[in-house]
Amino acid sequence: MSAYLRAFVPDARLLLVEARTDGRLTAVLPLVETSRGWPGLRVRQLQGAANIHSCRFDITCEKGPAGEAAVAAIWAALRGIPGWDLIEIPRVPQGGAAEALVAQAEKDGYPTGFWRGFWQSIESPYAAVDLPPGADAVTVAGNAHFRRNVKRRLRRAMEEYDVRLRRLDEADPAALEAFFDLERRSWKGTAGTAIACSDGTREFYSDVARQAAEHGYLALYFLDFDGIPVAAHLGLRHNGRYYLPKIAYDEDYARFSPGQLLMRAIIEDVSKDGPAVIDFLGLMAPWKADWTENVLPHSSCFIFQTGLRGRLLHLGRFSVLSAARTAAHHPSLEPAAKALQQWRKPSLSPQAWRQSKLGSPAVSEGVVE
Repeated sequence: MSAYLRAFVPDARLLLVEARTDGRLTAVLPLVETSRGWPGLRVRQLQGAANIHSCRFDITCEKGPAGEAAVAAIWAALRGIPGWDLIEIPRVPQGGAAEALVAQAEKDGYPTGFWRGFWQSIESPYAAVDLPPGADAVTVAGNAHFRRNVKRRLRRAMEEYDVRLRRLDEADPAALEAFFDLERRSWKGTAGTAIACSDGTREFYSDVARQAAEHGYLALYFLDFDGIPVAAHLGLRHNGRYYLPKIAYDEDYARFSPGQLLMRAIIEDVSKDGPAVIDFLGLMAPWKADWTENVLPHSSCFIFQTGLRGRLLHLGRFSVLSAARTAAHHPSLEPAAKALQQWRKPSLSPQAWRQSKLGSPAVSEGVVE
């Protein structure tokens, strides 16, 4: 949370809502206050202290009856705060405590809703890993063709290079800079979405890495060919789970699928400590689907005030936008909707970037012959 605040909203007003039982902290919800709109028509919003780079957000609370009571107390506190028009808690995993907060508000007659995405459902893939002794890590993937392809590309890479996996537990500035540079040299740099393209985003991930290293859960992985980094993960390991906020790989080595080779090596590494879960974070993507079909649904949780303004905002979000989402996925309107999406947020895909760079047909990483 502190990394998000410093990097993206350093001047925002922070509202920290806590619940305590006999002096013991049982739940906490950090919110930032925002105001948007026009003079005379401003909307005051309380929003969870997170954005797309946070990947996942929820109320932190105890389990069981103590946690349930704490969520109820947090809602009582929020209900008593004057002047807000809506509360948004973004990217809450299914079954999260924020869902119980919404249920409390709905019970009290407040307009509420769960927003699960416009263009694509907010679903985050994960893979449970429990490898038998001596098993190849690629067996986690269910697709036999993909498994054979990864093994073949690993053999080819090892014939040409000394292939090694490196894991760093410290937030070494030079290593972080190597990661940022590797990502920037990919299609993300051309599209302007790489970490290095934004000072705020660079500060956020650098801060996350430093704090993770300080608390013992940073896992900065590199796959090296003859000592040259060709793929990397800025990952986190905690309580048997490996979280993957950011990846990078060198397009010049695409014929070896370095990103997938790195994923295989990391699965092998985390499995040394026993059963684990690979939490890919973010939305489903083709390269993630090669490893798993399991997804954890997420949603943004909304609570609106009971007055006219709040009900109009609820109508706009959950009637007008929901209807637009349905229309955008209608077969006859989908091409126009995709064109609108590209116009609103233009970016090159990895395949399009590679084709523009090399002047050759695009090739998808990981599954081609």
